[in-house]
Amino acid sequence: MGIFNLIFESMSSGEEQAEYERLCAICCQSVDAQEKSAAENFLGELIGTPENIPRVMSLLQNTTSDFCVFVTSELLGKLYTASMYKNLLFVLSEESKRGEIIGNRDVEIIRGLINGLLAFVSQNAERLKGYLLNSLCNTISLLIKAIWSEIETTESFLEAMFLELADKTLAHEFVLWKLQEYLLLNFTTLSASQSAFWLYRRLTYTFSKNGLPTIYAYTWATLKKVLGRVFEEGDREFLEKNEKQFETLVNVFQLALCYNFNLSYLDYDIDVTAFDLGIVCYPESYLKFMRDFDVFSLALKTYLLFLEKAPEISFKIIRGLNRWVSCRITLFETKEERLTFVNLCMEFAIAAMKNVAGINEELLKEVIDINTRMINNFEITKMRRMDTLFATWLQTTTVFSVEIIERTRQMSQNYINDIHELWKRISKQRMFKLPKLTPEIVGLISKCLSEVSASTYAHFLSNPIVLDSNFPKYKKFTKIFKNTFMNLSEIFMFNVEENITILEKGCDELLGSVQYNEGTLDIRLFESRLALTVGVLCQTVMINPSFELNLRDHFSKNPNDLMQQNSMANGQQSTQSVEIVKDYVGRIIAKLFEIVRIVSEQEKIFSPVLELSMLYFLESFVDCTVQGVEVSQDGSNLQCVAKIFQYANQFMGLEGNYYKLVEFILKKVVSNLNIHNRCVMEYSLELFKKILLRMKQHLPRDKFRKLPLTYYISNDLPNFSQTALASKDFFKLRTTFYEILSIIFVDDYFDDYISSLDRLFNNIIVTNNASDSLGLISLFRDSSGIASYLDITKIFKYFVKISYPTYSKLLIEVVSNSFDDVDVMSAALDFMIALSKNKAQRYSFDNNNIYPYKIFKDFSVIVVAYIQDLRQKVSTLSGNEQRLENYLHGRVKMIGKLTMLFKTFMDGKYLNFSVFHFFGDYTFVEYLRANIDINSIFYPILTYYPNRLIQVYENIMRISENVLEIMLVYLDHACLADLILISFNIIKKMDEVGELRDLQDDVLVSKFNVIIHNICCFCFEEMNIKAESDLKLKIDEFMMNYYKILKDIALYVLDICFSKDQRQRLFVLWCNTLFAILSLSDRIFDEVKSEFLQKYSNFSMEALQSISTAFDALYSDVEKKYDALNGDKFFKNFKQFAKVMLSVLCSR
Repeated sequence: MGIFNLIFESMSSGEEQAEYERLCAICCQSVDAQEKSAAENFLGELIGTPENIPRVMSLLQNTTSDFCVFVTSELLGKLYTASMYKNLLFVLSEESKRGEIIGNRDVEIIRGLINGLLAFVSQNAERLKGYLLNSLCNTISLLIKAIWSEIETTESFLEAMFLELADKTLAHEFVLWKLQEYLLLNFTTLSASQSAFWLYRRLTYTFSKNGLPTIYAYTWATLKKVLGRVFEEGDREFLEKNEKQFETLVNVFQLALCYNFNLSYLDYDIDVTAFDLGIVCYPESYLKFMRDFDVFSLALKTYLLFLEKAPEISFKIIRGLNRWVSCRITLFETKEERLTFVNLCMEFAIAAMKNVAGINEELLKEVIDINTRMINNFEITKMRRMDTLFATWLQTTTVFSVEIIERTRQMSQNYINDIHELWKRISKQRMFKLPKLTPEIVGLISKCLSEVSASTYAHFLSNPIVLDSNFPKYKKFTKIFKNTFMNLSEIFMFNVEENITILEKGCDELLGSVQYNEGTLDIRLFESRLALTVGVLCQTVMINPSFELNLRDHFSKNPNDLMQQNSMANGQQSTQSVEIVKDYVGRIIAKLFEIVRIVSEQEKIFSPVLELSMLYFLESFVDCTVQGVEVSQDGSNLQCVAKIFQYANQFMGLEGNYYKLVEFILKKVVSNLNIHNRCVMEYSLELFKKILLRMKQHLPRDKFRKLPLTYYISNDLPNFSQTALASKDFFKLRTTFYEILSIIFVDDYFDDYISSLDRLFNNIIVTNNASDSLGLISLFRDSSGIASYLDITKIFKYFVKISYPTYSKLLIEVVSNSFDDVDVMSAALDFMIALSKNKAQRYSFDNNNIYPYKIFKDFSVIVVAYIQDLRQKVSTLSGNEQRLENYLHGRVKMIGKLTMLFKTFMDGKYLNFSVFHFFGDYTFVEYLRANIDINSIFYPILTYYPNRLIQVYENIMRISENVLEIMLVYLDHACLADLILISFNIIKKMDEVGELRDLQDDVLVSKFNVIIHNICCFCFEEMNIKAESDLKLKIDEFMMNYYKILKDIALYVLDICFSKDQRQRLFVLWCNTLFAILSLSDRIFDEVKSEFLQKYSNFSMEALQSISTAFDALYSDVEKKYDALNGDKFFKNFKQFAKVMLSVLCSR
């Protein structure tokens, strides 16, 4: 019995109620941490014990204390909310510790809690306000989310819940709106963990299909009723009295329209900006709402009504209406509906743009987006059909654009890019014969941009840009960096002379702040300003190949710019102006290099964004200059004829020696290896690698080897092990570092590659202690760098000869005893993959080279032993589902590495695996068996990891293409059945949660089709060979024992084709799968037909006869041969069969 029960056992109900309320008050009011903790523990034991739920609900019903209501609600939500990973319940029982996961057995308890809380909320609707109502609605919605996947009929569940509150008082209606609001918010909350994305995708999908339509139908009807009362009956006083409640209803309307229906199963990318401006593929359940244009007209009136006095309501309305504008136009079936939709969208845009005076910046951004969304959705061609309205829209957009450009100077946000992007989209569509007014409008916008661009640009530079430093990879940073400044290059040219002056002034301020830094430098502001300067310079000048051409064009049209006091002719003025701008650019580049130098020398000045911005600048400089590198005639230095280098040369004192800059950049990059930041180190190493490859590409071999840089690295090679690369957190980066060393020392067989490889290999062995796990990991990471880069046969063969005996011994003696160490196995498998790849055909059928065979032999022994160990561990844990899944989740990355290793052996083409067994060597047979086992071992968690799932499909596909004969002859034919079952079960599991219907990419269905086609084609060919063989007997046994699997797949394909909406591409793939199976044997065809007709046995005899005749006609004029011609004929027949089926189904 718990402590709480012992203390309160002898109390009366009144005393217990008072004590409970006292403890709740302590939790909310006490400043004594110890007293507060004790009270929370007491209440946690009571509320967290499922047996006490009736008692807790009784205490809640009888209380008048707000503290009691709040604490009870929060603890119920905390203790009974599902885990985001496994959808298991967190409860507290007598035997378990607080927060222990015990499974799904308490679903009914959760249902009881939901019903109890709903009853309490319904009885106290008038009393509940503010934080109390928010807490209760949040808890109820979280509890619903916890058991969502366990509810069989979610629609009826929600409808019954809504009936508890609907159509009573306004207070009850408000509670219901608030509950719906929290349901939408909680179902769209994504965990920051990528591993949680699949569960999030499943929840959001099932909720969008089974829950959201119910909520939206109610919200739509309620909003229509409320707005009709206001605008049609003239009862505006109703809105004024209930403004807060109405805001909640509007928010539900907006959240339901802004729901993300475009999530992909295969791509973990929920970039809001990218998807938010795209076309929204609303489900068909939304169709009847989208066609109700009256509601949207009323919503627009409401937007204008609240624009001044309640902009937060207007913001939510316009966000919802904006998403409506992005509704896929094909959702409207008739031409009249589509024209009405386009007409309303344009009226909405015009009304919104005409009423922007005094609105806040959030609303302003939404107004701009209306126009971009319209062009994205139905383009100018459809808009032009409303001639008068279209002309009005163009004129309104012009006036609006000019006003926004002028207002940009007074706003914290800069919308110049958005306006410029909008007009770029409009002007690009001249091919659609826009009215003559359009070029004039574009010219007007350009003129406005030109007039205010300098002040706008100055304002842009004066505002800090916030870039997140927590990037998983540096490429994410560079992508965001480029997108941020993408449109500035064109805007920059509108008033280039003033903009370049402002840019240099900003650069001077940065240089001054860092030169005279006495410990007071605001690093956050400094990194922001530097990022802005680098981004603008790189996007507008350095990586813009047409910068000088645009510059000359600009000054030829504006000859007086920069040279107004000069009496030279226009052509001379233009040339001189270009040279002046070049000087500006050269000075800015020189100053940025000086800033990089000073910051690098001051260790206290560090931030990830600052370092990444500097590296971006250095990389951009290298990219635009290295192609112009050449060796001077006397061979003493490097010259560069690239224009950007020429701009900066005179201001940096380089005397034309490009190598001085390269050496500076490389020293900066090497110094970054002491920075314990993965993103910075990774970017530095990749830049290091890029520079070396580019230099080696443009320089003769002897000149490259004589560069002082190579001696610098060669002399300091042992010291690199003392950098941040020595930390276990950065071991993976050691692979890139040793790739760099390979580029320098052993990239050419004219190099002294023998002594260089000896030195590198000895350095790896000496600096890494293979007797401990960390040393073993770093050793394999180092070796992977050399093994993955070398692609010249002669050099690679020597490396394998001197190193493989050592690696083989380590793998067999040490790694074989480290199967439980995931990091060691990961590094070892990466090394195996690197060494096994037949890059540039570095392995060949060479009679004098035994290493390809030896490498496969040794690696396969280790892999087979490792997979057997995994199988044994899985078998041991099979009785505990939770521990088993935790074990598999911890090793899921291994399936990618193991399948990749199999791929490298199969694709390498340097061993003939089909002859191994003729010489009594069954190594490949055992390896193949283990490779098949790995798919079944990780099957329970595969759907959590889309990328791993694709790897498994590719692995099975590779087996079906290359080694079916070996598998059937030397392994049990049940292995083939296992492969088919795994592929099929994954497809079915994904279909259960709806993924197959709305996949953004049909790659999985395509691979499944290839697997089935390969297997059926192979079996068909072998069965039709007249001569008897062991292989034919095996296939006959397989068909006798496992043909039902193929029959089930065929029935499933028929079901999915006629019970679900399919895109054309998927429909073709399913048809190909069906053709492969039905062509295999008459028995399968007859049984599939019989069971398919049995499914529709309740249809009329006439309907069944039509279906039967159409089914028989599938092979009309089709030979049972697996070729493209017969496949196309089958597809045509299947389309006729589909028409018959659909007509029969529609008649029902």
